[in-house]
Amino acid sequence: DQALITAPVSVTGIVMGKFLAAFGVYFIANTLALLPAITMGFFSSAFPWGILFGNYIGTLLYGAAMISIGVFISGLTISQVIAAIGTFVIAIFLMFVDQIASALSGNFIGTILTWISFTSRYDTFTQGIFSVSSCVYFISVAAVFVFLTARRVESRRWN
Repeated sequence: DQALITAPVSVTGIVMGKFLAAFGVYFIANTLALLPAITMGFFSSAFPWGILFGNYIGTLLYGAAMISIGVFISGLTISQVIAAIGTFVIAIFLMFVDQIASALSGNFIGTILTWISFTSRYDTFTQGIFSVSSCVYFISVAAVFVFLTARRVESRRWN
């Protein structure tokens, strides 16, 4: 950690490198998982290509947002185990935030929980609909958490 912080590399470069490395692994795994579906699509006359690629794009965007949250939590802690558990807890919370919001419907907190829901924004992609607002949301979440991580690492550099 000390060698990385004292290296002549910008903090943004360090954080973006970590994010892009994790996202690259995620991207390769998702792309390889897509190959059997594409193969089946060539042998089917009525294959739902829109739904397939909608799910693929939605999964990549959802994953980018979750990876950036994980990188941020990793920047907050020293232990990798605590970072992994914290990221897992946040991911589970974001998966079930729709159910919590529906229980609090009509309430101010329910409205906020509906707004931050990842699942409702991902659902449009699963129907084969490309939603620009959902893309902007996921990319914004990823950018904000990468920025926050860079600020956190920078604060560690000066302490």
